[in-house]
Amino acid sequence: MSSGTRRWRDGLRARLAGTIVLVVLLTSGGTALSVYLTLSFWLTKNATTTASYIFRSEMEDLADSNPAALTQSELSRLVEPDVTLVLDGDLVVQGSVSGAEIHRPGASPSGTEIGPVQIEVHGHRVTMSVAVPMTSATGEQATVVAYVDRTLPGIKSGIITLGTVTGISIVVALAIAFAGAWWLGGRLITPLRQLNAAASRSSAGQFDAELPEARITEVADLAEGFNQMQRAHTASLARREQFVSDVSHELRTPLAAMIPVVEILEEERGAMSPDAREAADILSAEVHSLASLVEDLIEISRHDAQRVRFVPEHFDVRALVGSVVATRGWGASVEVQSEEPQVWAYADPRRLEIAVSNLVANAHRHGSPPVRVDIARIDGDLVIRVSDHGPGVPAEARSSIFERFVKADTARTRGDGSGLGLSLARANIAIHGGTIEVTSLREPTTFTIRIPRAAETRSR
Repeated sequence: MSSGTRRWRDGLRARLAGTIVLVVLLTSGGTALSVYLTLSFWLTKNATTTASYIFRSEMEDLADSNPAALTQSELSRLVEPDVTLVLDGDLVVQGSVSGAEIHRPGASPSGTEIGPVQIEVHGHRVTMSVAVPMTSATGEQATVVAYVDRTLPGIKSGIITLGTVTGISIVVALAIAFAGAWWLGGRLITPLRQLNAAASRSSAGQFDAELPEARITEVADLAEGFNQMQRAHTASLARREQFVSDVSHELRTPLAAMIPVVEILEEERGAMSPDAREAADILSAEVHSLASLVEDLIEISRHDAQRVRFVPEHFDVRALVGSVVATRGWGASVEVQSEEPQVWAYADPRRLEIAVSNLVANAHRHGSPPVRVDIARIDGDLVIRVSDHGPGVPAEARSSIFERFVKADTARTRGDGSGLGLSLARANIAIHGGTIEVTSLREPTTFTIRIPRAAETRSR
């Protein structure tokens, strides 16, 4: 059984429909069976009563006939062809009942009155017998026992019709029950599906998803609780983003004063004692790291507040990447390659520069040389691959490596950093409608940028 079939079978809608249909089947089936048995009994009883009345009427005519003599020829002339007559224990007229089936009637006639009709029902047929007192024209008297086996009139077709109507009624009741249960199940699971979709969006970082009002009280309470949670989380997130933005901007002022001091210390490094030189190196590294972190936080806050400007233009991607590598001093350890001397694209160069520089810095920080940047145009998409020969990204870290403040050294064997580089790279590529993926988990480790419909086929 496929997972889709199992999921449908185990779903709330299917279970609700199945339960209601089962209940309707049991109740309607039980009711229909009771009605069928009751009506079948009354149909049989009425048909048997009618048949016995007709047979008794025939026998009354026989008792009043006064034949010339009580002989076979005289008696057979007075009864229907299916009537069997027994005179003083001897079979005189053979009808529908054979000699082996003949038995004494339950009561004998009293005087000139015929006895009661004895009845045995066999499905759609009935066997009847009665004792008839007779007197011939010569005054001879005797008791004639009449037997007959006849089909009950209309009972077979009536029961068949009754069974057909009962079966159709059950099928119609089940169809209506299933349709109603399926509709009701849809009304019940629609809010659940909306809740699942909203929860999925919330887990993806979109906290603006709220559930619509529902008419079902319990579902309405659930929707209201979820919406309150979303609003509270959105407010908390806004306060956090504002806090990060405020702190980042506040840190800019002391950093602006510290960086010139650090630069002076770097220039005077040669004249310092070994201990002072080591302290200056530590201070310089930490100040530059703090400055980078503050810039990343400010950039993150712009993305959160949706204040990032997207300014696309035509430019040579290879020249941009080469400039990034040269400016950062990576020329000796980073190789830039493309199938063409120039790869033109229509994108935001500043956003692309941030993404590429963060990926290359990540490769330098956590990987091992050589680091390679491949630029290609594939089916109109701009594709940039950044590869290194480090230890790779463990499978368990693959889903979280692009999250904020995920330290790279939890996914690699060594390294430092703020944990914002890959998150910023993904955010800047997402503005273009593109993606970043880890396409290799073992050496070489490759991060692939793909921006759809960005590459241009003609040189500028």
